[in-house]
Amino acid sequence: MTIPESVTTIDKSVFKNSRPAIIAPHIPVGGFDAAGKPGACRGFAKLYLDGAALDEEIKAGYLKYIKGQKKRLYPKAIQHEALLRLMFAEKMIVRKDIDPLLEECDRQNNIAAKAAVLEYAGKSLKPADPMNEFKLKNL
Repeated sequence: MTIPESVTTIDKSVFKNSRPAIIAPHIPVGGFDAAGKPGACRGFAKLYLDGAALDEEIKAGYLKYIKGQKKRLYPKAIQHEALLRLMFAEKMIVRKDIDPLLEECDRQNNIAAKAAVLEYAGKSLKPADPMNEFKLKNL
C-alpha cells in the first residue's frame, strides 16, 4: 500500500482488520500508531533495499526504531524477507539472536528465512567461542 504524500499522519482506522506493508517514505515511523509501525517498517525496508531516495532524518528514525525493536520485529522479519534483509544489511542481528531467530523460522515453517539466517550467521558473524560461553555459565 502506498500512502500519498499529502497524508502526514496515519490513524489506526485506516487499516481496520489488516496489517499491510505501508510504503510511506515521507512519514516518520513516529507518525504511525503502535499497530501500524511493523507495516511501516516493512514498507521502509523495501524502499531502503530498492535504493530509494529517502529523507536522511526519516531514514535514521526508522533504522533506530527497527534496531531498538528488533526482537519484537523478528516474527515479522521472518514473514517478510525485506525486513529481514534490512536487518542483515545494517548488521542489527547479533550472534545471541541467531538461535531465537531460527526457532521463529521453525515456528513459521519458513525454510527460506531459516536458510537466509544461517547464511548470514556463517558469513557475517564470528563463530561462537565455546570457551567463553563455558566461562560465563560457570561464574
